[in-house]
Amino acid sequence: MNGKKKVLKTLLLFFSLILSFSCMFIQYKTIFNEAHKNLKYEIKTVVYKSGFWHDLSYIHIDNNWSVTATLEDWCDGQGTWDDPFIIENVTINGLNSSSCIMIENSREFFKIKNCTVYNSSKGIDFKGAGIKLINVSNGFLEKNNCSFNQGHGISLIKSYNNTIKNNNFTYNEESGIYLENCTDNKVLDNLATGNAFNPKIFFIMPIGSGIFLHSSDNNTMLRNNLTNNNNFGLLIVESNRNNCSKNTLLFTDSQGENWGKLPLEIASVFSNELMTCV
Repeated sequence: MNGKKKVLKTLLLFFSLILSFSCMFIQYKTIFNEAHKNLKYEIKTVVYKSGFWHDLSYIHIDNNWSVTATLEDWCDGQGTWDDPFIIENVTINGLNSSSCIMIENSREFFKIKNCTVYNSSKGIDFKGAGIKLINVSNGFLEKNNCSFNQGHGISLIKSYNNTIKNNNFTYNEESGIYLENCTDNKVLDNLATGNAFNPKIFFIMPIGSGIFLHSSDNNTMLRNNLTNNNNFGLLIVESNRNNCSKNTLLFTDSQGENWGKLPLEIASVFSNELMTCV
């Protein structure tokens, strides 16, 4: 009899957890969907300085910059240090079907500037983003608005020597900025707020954060404002020799910095301002 009672209590506890998770998930998705439904009223797009394009649903560059610059009005340049390829003043609604801008297998110098990308999907690898770079170097991503994406704002996979500077990341379901297997990138002067907008599953932390580094070495995170993110402001896991300096982590839900499996002594961490991390 006592054994049956224990089994019954265990089942009741299990179904209670399932019910709690379901309610939590519905609550988070409802809030996110409401925000997304009103996106055209709430999102602050950048100020266009020249021509602009807002009828695109997807940009994909796979080692074909020269052809793209020849055929498309929204791409210009020669791919050199002093005349990089430029994608500028573009607005893309990913329609929750793909990343908005994806660059692959690129070594040419390029800039993505003054673009607004939103409603990208998580992707089958859960690394989808408003802007996604795979096996890319010599990129400069500046003054872009990467907000209200189902995945990350910007994700870099197996990429090196790129700069992410002065961008806005707001209410992305995963991280504002995500780096995996990346080296020697610079993440400077960005604003990441309200990211990791997804539920916790049975008290397991979701992966999203303001900035998330996984298996990435020798990167620099400097002067970033990581505010009101639902998980960690700055999350570093299995990564070495990263320089995290003069960042502001404000009102993060879990804690400001989580170093995961990274021994603190092999990272350069100083002058970060932590405020109201609970």
